Amino acid sequence: MKPMVAAVGFLLLSAMPALAANMALCGPTETDAAPRPLPQRLIDMARTSFGYTQMPADVVTRMTVFRCAAGQPLLCSLGANLPCGKANAASSLPAVTQYCAANPQSDVVPAYVAGHDSLYQWRCADGRALASSPAALDAQGYFAEYWKAVNP
Repeated sequence: MKPMVAAVGFLLLSAMPALAANMALCGPTETDAAPRPLPQRLIDMARTSFGYTQMPADVVTRMTVFRCAAGQPLLCSLGANLPCGKANAASSLPAVTQYCAANPQSDVVPAYVAGHDSLYQWRCADGRALASSPAALDAQGYFAEYWKAVNP
């Protein structure tokens, strides 16, 4: 019995540094209202998470943001088509309405019209804007597919 207790104790103690590191970045229930700049200590995790193995640290720092969600650190890689901000959940977009008036049967409304942050993919039918099923969002309204959980 004593070896079992010792083993469990060892496992708990070995998990403490990771738990403490997460808490230093994110409080146990902390949820950020907006993404923050990437802390230096998460650069290597961003490299691993996004495949930036040869990328210089300063570039990784500029291309990656971080936030806390219920105490969990999350990373997002910024890009032209990778929105790291909250999704635009509007079910009607004036620019899309105008585009569909000019392109009444367009199978696709380009993202430069709808915005890369739109919750929906858009198309036109008989001059009306039609939205697809919504993309998956996390509890804070961010695109779930672009955010990766890390354990520092």
